[in-house]
Amino acid sequence: LFLDEIGEMSLAAQVSLLRVLQDGEFTRVGGNEVIKTDVRVIAATNKDLESEIEAGRFRRDLFYRLNVYPIYLPSLQERAEDIYSLVAHFIEHYQQRSGKRVMGITDRTIQMLKNYSWPGNVRELENCIERAVIVAAGRMITEQDLPEAIRAQVSDLASASHIEIAIPTPMEAVEQMMIEQTLLFTDGDKAKTARLLNIGRKTLYRKLEQYKKAQAVSQK
Repeated sequence: LFLDEIGEMSLAAQVSLLRVLQDGEFTRVGGNEVIKTDVRVIAATNKDLESEIEAGRFRRDLFYRLNVYPIYLPSLQERAEDIYSLVAHFIEHYQQRSGKRVMGITDRTIQMLKNYSWPGNVRELENCIERAVIVAAGRMITEQDLPEAIRAQVSDLASASHIEIAIPTPMEAVEQMMIEQTLLFTDGDKAKTARLLNIGRKTLYRKLEQYKKAQAVSQK
């Protein structure tokens, strides 16, 4: 049984699923008969379930039941080196389909695509290029042909990417400032923060725990 977007499941539904996984039984909606079942469950999500647990939106016991053999598929943002090849493929496909004579994309526009977060992954990139091919006025896709949401996010990231650091400042303090400022930029989204800083989520959690302990010691 494949359950997609398990992170969107309500807490009540999570309780029911946990019962199926633990006891191998369930009751139909509106029914009283207990039905036995024997299925292997595969679940998928694009959310950081550990963050969802901290926020009280996902059950910890269900997480451990599902997380027996995790398979991690990197997001498009984590595979920025693949973006150019994908864009070239989509341009060729949609310029043939639409009859438009779009032959490529500018370097600046490719860089903007690499800097975007791509919450919709490859499907969102494909939709973006399809639109760009249709609206492109010339033979090259430019940044003006990209959706406003992409241009706005990349612009916001550029404006928020400057941090003033006094010299001399210890490297550990610089690292902490970078992490804290990036967390502010992502509104506390730890998974996105880790991606933007190009570090693992476990590394980020460990660093944050270190900062928390250091702050507690300094307040004594």
